Amino acid sequence: MLVNGICGMCERTIEGACDMDGVESAEWSSETKELKLTYDASEVSLEDINTSINEAGYDTEYSTASEEAYNSIHNCCKYRDPEVVRAHEEKVGNRQ
Repeated sequence: MLVNGICGMCERTIEGACDMDGVESAEWSSETKELKLTYDASEVSLEDINTSINEAGYDTEYSTASEEAYNSIHNCCKYRDPEVVRAHEEKVGNRQ
């Protein structure tokens, strides 16, 4: 599943949103935006996981977080704001 986000704080929040019964593992990459899930479909649905991620403030390839949920995330995680994204890209570029 693709999930928008830009940093380590986003990673913790996205993976934390997947911390529910039936989810065995959740690993999100800030580089690829890919969330790799291992879950038991008899206990939890992909829709439930997606909803939890949206409620945490993050857009997925399936649906968009509400403005209220998005506005609740930390300012450095505002992945819809081009200036914030650019600042993260510059920070990563300076480390290389």
